[in-house]
Amino acid sequence: MKRLTVITIILAMTLACARGQVTRENWEAMTPQEKLLIVDSFKGHEGSRDAKGGTGRLHPESSEHYRDRIDEIYQAGDERSVALIWEDLVARNQPAQEKP
Repeated sequence: MKRLTVITIILAMTLACARGQVTRENWEAMTPQEKLLIVDSFKGHEGSRDAKGGTGRLHPESSEHYRDRIDEIYQAGDERSVALIWEDLVARNQPAQEKP
């Protein structure tokens, strides 16, 4: 059991650190749980930026929603990395900025 926990932690850390390198091929080879780790790492990164006063963005949907949307986008034939798809997904969830 301890070995499984260590392997899971190492996998999660590896996926979180390499999140920008996840290709379509990598994504399609992952389990649904591994995909959720990737999505959660993207959401966590943006949350950290927001907490520091940066340009963090809102994520009104669940991690499962974003995972399923990425799956749908790949099924439609998109070849971009997960990071680029993520940027498009979160950009669509942002409120319009008011003009000064």
